[in-house]
Amino acid sequence: MSPLKALMDEQVQELRSKNIGAIALNSDISFEEQRKLLRSMHASKPKLIYISPERLFNYFFLRHYLPPYVRYP
Repeated sequence: MSPLKALMDEQVQELRSKNIGAIALNSDISFEEQRKLLRSMHASKPKLIYISPERLFNYFFLRHYLPPYVRYP
């Protein structure tokens, strides 16, 4: 696991321990688990979503999975 992904995981665990909703999406998480997390986002409404750079550069991810769950101010 890369240092960035490890840091994301540590931060998510710390936030969750304080009852702050957070999730991390990166390439170390299986496709099925990512789909499950994205589906759960609608109900749980996490306050913070960590997305790794490789996910932000993935057109399919940005186009098909992220938009329904993100609101822009």
